[in-house]
Amino acid sequence: MKSLSKFLVLLFLIKIMSTNISAQTSLPPINVIGKTIEIGEYEVAQIDFSQRMTWDEAKTACLNLGDGWRLPTVFELNFLYQNKEKIGNFNISSTQYYWGNNQTAGLERWAQCFFNGGTIYGSADWYLNTRAIRFKKEKQNSNSNSEINLNKLDVFEKGTRITRDTKYNAIKGLGENMNAIQIKDKWAIANSSWILVTSPKFDEILNYRVSGNCEVVLNGKHGYVNLEGEFTIQPLYDKIGSFEPCNNKYFANCDITSYDLAGKRGFVKNNGKEITSPLYSLESGDFISGIAYVKLNNYWGAIDINGNLIIPCKYTEVKNSYLYRGYNAIVFTDALGQISVFSNDGKLVMPPKKAKLADQMYDLGSVSTGDDFPPVIKVNGKYEIVKVERLDASIPQIEDRSLESLKTKFPQIYKYFKSFYPEEVTNSQSSNTVSTNNNINQNSDCGDIVNAYEYSARAHITALKKIKKNQFVTFREMNDLENDMRKWQDIVMKKCAYDPKYAIRVMNIGNQLLLGYNSTFPPINEPKISKNINNTTTANSNVNKPTISANKTASKTENKQVDLSYESLSQSVSCKFCGNSVTVEKNVPRSPEFKTSFNQIGGVTSSMCQKCHKTSSFTYEIKAGRFTKIN
Repeated sequence: MKSLSKFLVLLFLIKIMSTNISAQTSLPPINVIGKTIEIGEYEVAQIDFSQRMTWDEAKTACLNLGDGWRLPTVFELNFLYQNKEKIGNFNISSTQYYWGNNQTAGLERWAQCFFNGGTIYGSADWYLNTRAIRFKKEKQNSNSNSEINLNKLDVFEKGTRITRDTKYNAIKGLGENMNAIQIKDKWAIANSSWILVTSPKFDEILNYRVSGNCEVVLNGKHGYVNLEGEFTIQPLYDKIGSFEPCNNKYFANCDITSYDLAGKRGFVKNNGKEITSPLYSLESGDFISGIAYVKLNNYWGAIDINGNLIIPCKYTEVKNSYLYRGYNAIVFTDALGQISVFSNDGKLVMPPKKAKLADQMYDLGSVSTGDDFPPVIKVNGKYEIVKVERLDASIPQIEDRSLESLKTKFPQIYKYFKSFYPEEVTNSQSSNTVSTNNNINQNSDCGDIVNAYEYSARAHITALKKIKKNQFVTFREMNDLENDMRKWQDIVMKKCAYDPKYAIRVMNIGNQLLLGYNSTFPPINEPKISKNINNTTTANSNVNKPTISANKTASKTENKQVDLSYESLSQSVSCKFCGNSVTVEKNVPRSPEFKTSFNQIGGVTSSMCQKCHKTSSFTYEIKAGRFTKIN
């Protein structure tokens, strides 16, 4: 009886729950359409959907509104952003995005932020905002007819212009101002004006490289096309490698890549000419510095850029990482455990020797995989450096901690690295002497402190210039220069930056530090202690001191506070991709007195176009607080 009563209670509860659920599902949906906003050729729903949704949910929710409502395309989404004030009720936040109807072949879907216009391809599983859109009634009728005719004729040949009315599945950028568009189940390539340079025939399209070639897949085979859509390498291969940038000093053979066919590897030039047939194992590597290691019948060798076997395939192991570190060395080990070292032209540098190749981290105590160790072998318990040439004039880099470890454990290797070092920094060159030999400290006069700050800033920038010229600067030296400059910067900002006698000069030193090695500082001169605070400006400083009235005492001048705040300087320029107007903004001093002395030469900035969504880089000059040149 008890069990029967429990069963009846359970049935009663289930009925109540089902009634509640039914009542909830029968509630009318929130009317997101409301009073539609007509703008251009569109009608836009009055408000967003109340909840953020995944891309599939958003697309379905818009379609379920019926009567032509849908997700906006990439063009329409940006149109909504540009007219967000007129339309209203958008979620304008830097962390909030809206779904668009465009997609890649994978899970990426187009979205745009209505705070700044930024666009991304986000995961379809993200929960984002949604606003429905449709064409006006008269446009819907004409558009539906045109879509029927377009699909019926299927005219998507080379030269066809893609418009917002074109029916397509997905789009994506390819780089080099080119685009891919998927129509039905095939991909085509379009230029920056959305004119097709190929018909929709490819299974897949990958990004353009800097070489101006794009990898494509046609009927399951890989090849390359150029910017005009013409084949440079016919689609014949199961897989094909990429072409490295020609300005990479190590990848000197940017016109050669590997291809795979029927389980074997060969090599081909960017004009489609094969330099080897598919002979080698798929484990074979790509070219670097004129040589590629290959595997044939389970043994390693190497070929040159003409496909000639310059190192016979008779070795069991190979290591070519030294080429990436700037050493002209590729190391082979034979079946007897003997190590041989060759140069990139196939010449034997070290004859076969029974030895072990040392690991720079586990055997030699290197603290970083980025340390540029040469080949080191262990023979009879002792470590030896294999004497090989550098591929260029660059100096091998090594962490200071690695160098200290070598000093006591492996003095021979330590001596090798020290041979690349410049002479020890003398007192007249070291920024540390500013605070020691010259006895300048935080209690010194502002003139001496600003001198020390300027000197340390110049030493720091000089080191940056050395690095730019590929000259060696130790990590410790760079760290000391950085710390010394920061120390004087802190002292200056606390004690002297608001003194009108030094404020302009301090600001210009900071300006030069911002520009780094593009700065125009004169050569470094040792700062001198100045006992007279009225004559503290060094000969190198090209900034004139603001004149001080004779009837004002020094004490009053030093107590006067100056305005070191900044304001925005902006100028409209043309987007480098579509010509639309974009804005370049920089900060300049607010005070008119300082603004006239504010200069920046060789600065670089960027701005994103709200029309084509591409980012243009500009070089600029500011003189006397005004833009004088923007390129």
